[in-house]
Amino acid sequence: MPKNGLVFCLHRLHFMKFMRFFLVLILTVNGQASIWDTVVRRAAVYESAMIQAGKRWGVDPRLLWAIGYNETKFVPTLRSPVGALGMMQFMPGTAARFGLKNPFDPLASIEGAARYLSLLQRQFPNRPDLLLAAYNAGEVAVRAYLQGRTVVLSNGKVINGRGIKTNGVPPYRETQGYVKQGMAILSILKVPGENATVMAREEGSEPPAEEKEEVGEKSAKSVRASIYLYGDEVEVEKTIKQEKKGSSIILYR
Repeated sequence: MPKNGLVFCLHRLHFMKFMRFFLVLILTVNGQASIWDTVVRRAAVYESAMIQAGKRWGVDPRLLWAIGYNETKFVPTLRSPVGALGMMQFMPGTAARFGLKNPFDPLASIEGAARYLSLLQRQFPNRPDLLLAAYNAGEVAVRAYLQGRTVVLSNGKVINGRGIKTNGVPPYRETQGYVKQGMAILSILKVPGENATVMAREEGSEPPAEEKEEVGEKSAKSVRASIYLYGDEVEVEKTIKQEKKGSSIILYR
């Protein structure tokens, strides 16, 4: 094969590899965006219930949002392989402990989760990371690693057999991922009207065209999100703003 022909083939090969990579990247980003939009729309249905349950039990409703996202992406009918039930994934024993008769009822599940978090935050005040860890791995495991002691449960299961002391988050891969993802969500969620954290659109400002179609007869002033998702406030003006009013969440990227 002539040298020029070989060079052409190599360039063509690199070009094809680049195009495949580019297409995979586009499909991945679009797929993630589509999944996120779906999750946000599901969450919108339950945000008011999360805020009200949070007020009743004195817990941050953002934690309920993060847990709903982590557990089931807000699908109320799921049953896990280990037997956890409903949107907030209650094991039967935990459901009974907090008076949850039907874990598949999403509003009751949110109420039960808020009640559980209320108990957990008395044990681990000002530690949302430990609340998430305890919801996933159990408060006994969190205490065992926070205190660096071994615990033997009534069923013979040993927790922290080597007496390792951590920051309280058990060194379980699933739990650490659960906490990391939950804390990331907490860092970008705010509830309006609390601690001057409102990030609503200015009064009377014009909604985007897609929002006009969704809100129908409602005025721009009447459209309000219940929980807001946002990026770094300093960087917001430099980012692409996507307003998801149908989901009652505003997403900044």
